[in-house]
Amino acid sequence: MNDVLSKKERVVYGVPQGSILGPLLFVIFINDLPDTMNTCRTHLYADDTALSVSGISTNDLETQLNREMTKASEWMKRNHLTLNAKKTKVMTFGTAQTLNKVGELNISSDGTDIEVVNTFKYLGIYLDRRLTFTEHVQYIRRKCTGRIRMLAKLRPIMGQNVTLDLYKSLITPLLDYGDIIYNTLSARDNNVLQRIQNATLKIILQVPKRTSTVDIHRMLGLNMVADRRHEHTLTQVFKCTHGLAPEKVSRQIVHRTTENTRHDMQTRSMTRDDLLVPDYRLETTRGSFRFRGPSWYNRLDQDIRTAPSVNAFKNALRRTEMFKV
Repeated sequence: MNDVLSKKERVVYGVPQGSILGPLLFVIFINDLPDTMNTCRTHLYADDTALSVSGISTNDLETQLNREMTKASEWMKRNHLTLNAKKTKVMTFGTAQTLNKVGELNISSDGTDIEVVNTFKYLGIYLDRRLTFTEHVQYIRRKCTGRIRMLAKLRPIMGQNVTLDLYKSLITPLLDYGDIIYNTLSARDNNVLQRIQNATLKIILQVPKRTSTVDIHRMLGLNMVADRRHEHTLTQVFKCTHGLAPEKVSRQIVHRTTENTRHDMQTRSMTRDDLLVPDYRLETTRGSFRFRGPSWYNRLDQDIRTAPSVNAFKNALRRTEMFKV
């Protein structure tokens, strides 16, 4: 700065905080961590790392996790990194029946006990043990409450169009973020999200509270929350089938014609190149992206599926009866 250079230092490892290349170099640096693991699956996103294991008993889970935590800790020491035990949490997932059979887990890293939690915010989404996402819905409600009050105060000053733009900038991102992973929401939780949208749109339109939900959405040309989630899920499937999504996500979607099925005979769905719908029985897994995505996508007409671009696909989708406002 001003032709003055700082003192030169040789950097053996690490990167200056705030540097442009820092995030990329860190991702490259940590990329071999999964290679040191044995039985767990490693999920990496920037500096957030999650280890997941499955087991048939509390003892099995404890043994696997403690062993994998030791491996992760050793890898970090070799690479001059430190595991923040205070920010590290342990959480079990399963059905109510399965969770009742799981006792308290005792997991530690370098002599420090890891806290066991019932909910955890991971990459902006609150996860709970049964994946109901009720805690995440309540988080959205709390975040939106203050913003809705602010919009109510601004509406008489800003007018309808500006307030609508503010709604799209302040409320819509909270309702949309990560929504394709929680298609299992209960009717009650769905209603909580829909009431958030309804309340905001009525403020924007300055209409009575008892105005029909269908009417306020039609007036502004907007879809309801569940319909938006539906559209986002289908759009993500389109990206997966056209090589526009990350490989890890695209692997969740499989074409029937490329899957080795148990039946030799050609079915109608196979001639249409439908997507494989996994045979899930649990309601939670039936609401997953891997199940709901192909299920909904297979119902679309072929001309919509073969749209030349994402925008063309969205436009064609919105012209269907399912998404007409």
